[in-house]
Amino acid sequence: RPGPNLYTDSIVALDALTGQMKWYYQMNPHDIYHHTARWSVILADVNVQGTQKKAVIAGAKNNYIYVLDASSGKPVYDPIHVGPPSKDVLNTNAGNNANMLLSQDAEVGKSICPGFTGGIDSAPAFADQTIYVATQNFCTTYVISKKEYKGVEINGFEHVAVNTGIGNASLYAIDASTGRTKWRFDLFNRQQYAALTTTGGMVFVVDRSGVVYAVDQQTGKLLRTWDFGGLGGVGVSVGATARGEMMLFVASGGSGELLTRTSGILSALALPKGTVAPVQQGSLDNLTLAAFGIAVVSIIYAVVITFRYRK
Repeated sequence: RPGPNLYTDSIVALDALTGQMKWYYQMNPHDIYHHTARWSVILADVNVQGTQKKAVIAGAKNNYIYVLDASSGKPVYDPIHVGPPSKDVLNTNAGNNANMLLSQDAEVGKSICPGFTGGIDSAPAFADQTIYVATQNFCTTYVISKKEYKGVEINGFEHVAVNTGIGNASLYAIDASTGRTKWRFDLFNRQQYAALTTTGGMVFVVDRSGVVYAVDQQTGKLLRTWDFGGLGGVGVSVGATARGEMMLFVASGGSGELLTRTSGILSALALPKGTVAPVQQGSLDNLTLAAFGIAVVSIIYAVVITFRYRK
């Protein structure tokens, strides 16, 4: 259908008290590629040229990251492109200059990159003025096929994979102040759906084959991996027990690559017993605080007893 097709492929701000729209930002007017930004957005304080801004951060399947002023919806800087060069994709970031009559028939048989599965197809993460985002390298095309629509047979369009393999992916660290890439880490398989997680100076990313990567947040160096052998479609969660023991929770399994199916498994990982986890500078864990409190109470009690004894 002609026109921009509002409000698809858009980030929308609504007044929480009235429900009225405050602003919208459309990345791909008249989108025919399914290049939406369908995962959660991030609200963050971004330092740009010495000025603190409240910004909305989102990654879209067109392989662009958008950093928008939270009050106005205007870009803080130009959209950031990640991944391999885009190919045969029209209307991306075109605004009012988009072809509002574009149809899939113009793209039949062409290699479209990123394809309908998208480049960025998982929620990014944000920490220490850095955006962490994963993008997959996967191309698709359109073919014409017979379809039934409202009881009538028509010529429809169908997505078909171009890649002979399952593709791969990359993890990017981007300076939120400038939009420049700090480092890149390449994954062997595609990465889709599983949100990125940052904690303890690490970035956790899960690929489609169920491999969890722990990457150094500052350098992009691989620290270790876990292979769960099932579909990796969910990000790593982090939590602590009542005694302050930190744990990682990973869900894996389901219908994976090439329609293989594995049982669903929830795994919890923790440090070996007796391991003392390093405490980040300027922070204290629950057990340390408890020990400190007991020590203070003991000192006060000893002083009181001594004072009374001397009196």
